[in-house]
Amino acid sequence: MTEQGKAAELQAKLEVYQEIKEVIEDRIAELSRTAKLHEIANAVMVKMLFPPDLQKLLSFEEREDVVIVRPIRFLGPEKFAPIASIARENKGEYISAGKDSHFRMPLKTR
Repeated sequence: MTEQGKAAELQAKLEVYQEIKEVIEDRIAELSRTAKLHEIANAVMVKMLFPPDLQKLLSFEEREDVVIVRPIRFLGPEKFAPIASIARENKGEYISAGKDSHFRMPLKTR
């Protein structure tokens, strides 16, 4: 095979490699978006357990098999009680940890 033929073959292989690489990267990006949508869906499902006036006082973050529900600011007993009640009704638990206190709400769809 001539040098020109070898160069053309190498160029063709490089082009195939680039196409395969793009397909793999696109698939990884798609899977990442799908996983993120699943995470968002689960956090939204937990958020929907709370009435809108309480949702505004909380942040929701999915981790492994739970959603962490944190107060955005001090709740006071009049807001804390209904949030704790909703958490307990849904097998959630309160983690008392000072400024890092939060509710752990289990995900049922995993």
